[in-house]
Amino acid sequence: MSLWKGIKKIVGTAAPMLGHVLGGPLGGMGGELLANALGVNATPQAVEKALLADPDMILKLKQIEAEHKGELELLYAESVKLEVQEHHKTYRTELISNDAFVRRWRPAFGWACVLCFIMQFLLILVGGLYAIFVVPERSGQIFTGISEVVSSLVVIWTIAFSVLGINITSRSKDKQLAAGQAPDPGIVQSIMSKVLR
Repeated sequence: MSLWKGIKKIVGTAAPMLGHVLGGPLGGMGGELLANALGVNATPQAVEKALLADPDMILKLKQIEAEHKGELELLYAESVKLEVQEHHKTYRTELISNDAFVRRWRPAFGWACVLCFIMQFLLILVGGLYAIFVVPERSGQIFTGISEVVSSLVVIWTIAFSVLGINITSRSKDKQLAAGQAPDPGIVQSIMSKVLR
């Protein structure tokens, strides 16, 4: 974990790229860049003290990010690359594990998502049919309840399907590597390769 992760919270809203670098594997390099720009020692404590003492902190952070845009883009791209490599190392470790549970937890998560989504759809369908055919006088209340339940589940399903999408693409790349094929570069890798040229 980066020693600069605490500073990321202060910096991230005004200067998101710098904030990401500070919170990532290259936090020290981002911290040094920020400390030099502020004219203080390259320690999280000195930088935090300087930032909190400056009434124009937000403007200053935006200015620093704009002035060091090229350096930060390279650090950001390299940071994302290192994070992706770390994730892939974890996936490969899981795939070659002797423990069947460790090897199969990602597919199990996918099947659990599918089953839960189907059960939810069927419950909504049954609830709607019940409201229309059995108690039509209460159908308005039932449909309002169904719509509240569905809207409250949107965030959960967004997170679940995002995780599932990452799992699927990672497994596909790992299978391509196992078959001796070069995996297709993802969007992030394509952008990083163009930035790092």
